[in-house]
Amino acid sequence: MKSLLQTGSEEPSDSDGASSAAEDVAELPGKLRLRLLRWAPAAFAAVVILLLPTAAVVFLDRAGGSGAGAPVEPLSIASRLQDVTGLQNRADKSSSDGVGSFLVVGDWGWDPYVHGWNLKKPTCQNLVAQKMLEKSRELGDVQFVINVGDSFYPNGVTGKNDPQWDQKWRNVYHQELRDVPWYSVYGNHDYLQDKCACSNFTSEMTCNLIRDRTDDRNFFYMPDVNFFKEHPELGLEVVALDMNAFEFAWNRHARPEEKCALEACARTSCQEACETNLKKRARDGLRLLRDRLKESTHTNMVVFSHYPTDYFWDSSMTDMLDLLRSKTEDRHIEYFGGHRHSTDNTSTIPTRPNNNWLVGGGGGWGCDSATQGFVVGEIDANYKLRTYSVLVPHWDCCYGPPTTTTTTRISVESFDEMAAGGYGAESRRLGGAKRCKSPPMDFKARRDPLQDPFV
Repeated sequence: MKSLLQTGSEEPSDSDGASSAAEDVAELPGKLRLRLLRWAPAAFAAVVILLLPTAAVVFLDRAGGSGAGAPVEPLSIASRLQDVTGLQNRADKSSSDGVGSFLVVGDWGWDPYVHGWNLKKPTCQNLVAQKMLEKSRELGDVQFVINVGDSFYPNGVTGKNDPQWDQKWRNVYHQELRDVPWYSVYGNHDYLQDKCACSNFTSEMTCNLIRDRTDDRNFFYMPDVNFFKEHPELGLEVVALDMNAFEFAWNRHARPEEKCALEACARTSCQEACETNLKKRARDGLRLLRDRLKESTHTNMVVFSHYPTDYFWDSSMTDMLDLLRSKTEDRHIEYFGGHRHSTDNTSTIPTRPNNNWLVGGGGGWGCDSATQGFVVGEIDANYKLRTYSVLVPHWDCCYGPPTTTTTTRISVESFDEMAAGGYGAESRRLGGAKRCKSPPMDFKARRDPLQDPFV
């Protein structure tokens, strides 16, 4: 066989190389020559497929941000393929129609000592947190997270230095998820050992969750118990409400002396002050919502509190449902609540022509349905808001069947059946008080400040 090594200073031409290769093949035995000729095209194609992505990325690296003539570090073919995929995903995202997105989660602060019977491990919260991270990376444009409360089971935090901030939030949700503000409200559990329950004033000094700094990602963004935040770049306004005075509303047959945050406040050191404070905050929240509905010029209004719409069934006390159902030609209202441990839009009282979600399936207390997870909101270039849920497998999340059935839409008339086996039963077992200590309040009326004991 002729040697493939060439002598001399000149390199062989293409024609010389081709004739030499042909002579070499001709000298091979017949069967071997046939096999070589048969497999040569496939081998050549395989080499091209493997080397083409590398060549493409090298070209991009030389033409890109590293500057002309910058050295290109050798990388494996697998890593080059991953880089090409990432570049393609970023290119697709930059050319998409969306202007931004957000995530919604609630009832997530699982505690190893006090939790529901069918949520004995942090697996569910961890699964939801992982899914949130994956979805955030997929979207690439998440602007904020809405947290509907019950962030720290079973009794809230004792201050800004409470280790639960690390144990139940920072160490569970990836830094990428916490690089955007978490707009938050108090849940009933968050109040139990928080001095905010007993304080007449709400500030960072008197309320452990309040933090009025958008640049501080070590805590939630929560400038007050009721607040609003405008996002003109999204055509959207966020309105956060403290509706914990409606904790009683799992029981449609509640007597007047039971219509307060009875179970939460009875477990504080200041039952009467707590009830009064939460009634005032609910009234102030409803006033804020009315004002923002009148003054806001944004296409979308995202409203949230700790409670789902079926807790506002008593129209003699509140016009919350009427407010959430208000409609103009250029505004849509999307409402989010938690408290019941499910993620769905079928178990709540409808707010048509607008929409609402129950987002209490964050994995912190129990499973009241087979649907645990979070909700995504996406805003397109025309400021149209689309919402949908992202769920985790029930049997990987919870033990046994759900504690209540929340998979079919309910009406006020059928609410009794759901409440009989849901949070109400647990609330009755944990609480001790029989009646409210604070005077009743009409949340609809704008009373004279001299007449209203909650002004």
